[in-house]
Amino acid sequence: MKKILVFEGDEDTRLLYKEGLIGDCYSVFLASSEDEALGIIKNDNPDLIAIGNHSPELNGIEFMQKLSENNLKIPVILGTSSGRCKQNFQVWSSHAHVVKSPCLTELKLAIKEIFASVS
Repeated sequence: MKKILVFEGDEDTRLLYKEGLIGDCYSVFLASSEDEALGIIKNDNPDLIAIGNHSPELNGIEFMQKLSENNLKIPVILGTSSGRCKQNFQVWSSHAHVVKSPCLTELKLAIKEIFASVS
């Protein structure tokens, strides 16, 4: 079973992602802080990280940079509230970018594409 870390500042979004991804037979870990996320990465070795961006608790782009600095090569999907972030070159370092939505179709498709490409 593939393991996904959802690192998101908004509790409702974390729970929505968890519910939707568990339904697709993924093991889902939730983190609301950088310390929680790093602990899960260290202890549970997730196969993919879905990171929110631009909340008071979290800047996903900065967290991706920390992953890179620590040589952690885990695929990342960056979720933002608008598609305008695609114009930010730092977003390009993520494996995929999705616009956050209550409909998880785009996120699930990105996850499947990433897992298919690394298999």
